[in-house]
Amino acid sequence: MDVAEKILKIPLAEIAYDDFQVWRGKLTGEFSVRSAYKLLHEICLDPTTIILQTEIRNFYRKLWKSHIPLKIQITVWRVSWNFIPSLVNLRLKRVVVDAQCPRCHQGEEDSTHIFQQCPSTIEVWNQLRLAWVLSQNNLNMWQWLTWVFDKGTDEQLRLFCCGLWLIWFSRNKLLYERRHMTGIEIARQTRNYMVEPDAIEEKRLTSPPTENTQQICRRGRVTVYFDAAFDRLSSRSSTGLLVRNEEG
Repeated sequence: MDVAEKILKIPLAEIAYDDFQVWRGKLTGEFSVRSAYKLLHEICLDPTTIILQTEIRNFYRKLWKSHIPLKIQITVWRVSWNFIPSLVNLRLKRVVVDAQCPRCHQGEEDSTHIFQQCPSTIEVWNQLRLAWVLSQNNLNMWQWLTWVFDKGTDEQLRLFCCGLWLIWFSRNKLLYERRHMTGIEIARQTRNYMVEPDAIEEKRLTSPPTENTQQICRRGRVTVYFDAAFDRLSSRSSTGLLVRNEEG
C-alpha cells in the first residue's frame, strides 16, 4: 500500500477543527508526567532488564516466603546485595589492610570465597548433601544465589539459607572470638537449627486447644481478643479487636 492510499483511508471529521497538539502518551491526548515516564520507560526498556526483574522478583518471593527465622532471611538478603562486612569490603572502606581469609589463608575474603570457595565452606555443603550448589563456579554471587533458588526444592533452600547463615556466624566467631568451627560442626549445627522450627510448628499444629485458647466468659465480665499482623511485602499492618460478653 503506497502513501497516497494510506492518506485516503484517513477518516475525516464531520466538523472542521483547527489543528492542535495532542500527546500520544495518553488516549485523551493530554500530557502528564506519569505518562511521559511510562512512555520513556517503554522506549528505553532492554529485554535483559525484564529478565533481571523477573529473577529478582522470584528470588525474593521465595526468600521471604521460606519458613526460616527472620534473621536468616535478612542475612541472605544482605549477602545478595553484598552488604556484609567481608574483609574485601572493609578494605575498600579503608578499615583493614589485609583481606586474607582468616579461615584458610588461601585467598582474599569476599562473598564468593566465604560461601563458595573456602575449603571449610566446601566441606559444609558436602556434609549437607548440597554439593550441587558448587557445580556453577563461574557465576558471581547474585547469579549463584538466583540459580540455587531456581533449582532447589523448598526443603533444600531452607537448608541452604541456614547453611549460609551458620557459615557467616562461624566466620564471625573465628574473627572476633578466636573460636574455630570445622565444616562438620557447622553442618551439624545447621541440621540442628533446622529441627527446632520444625518441631515447634508440628507441636503447634498437633496440640489440642487449651483453656487459655478457649476462654469462657463469666456473667458480668467480658473477654477481649486482640491480634495484629504485618505484611512485609506491602508494608501494611492490620489490627483486630473482639469483645464478647456472656451472651456472645
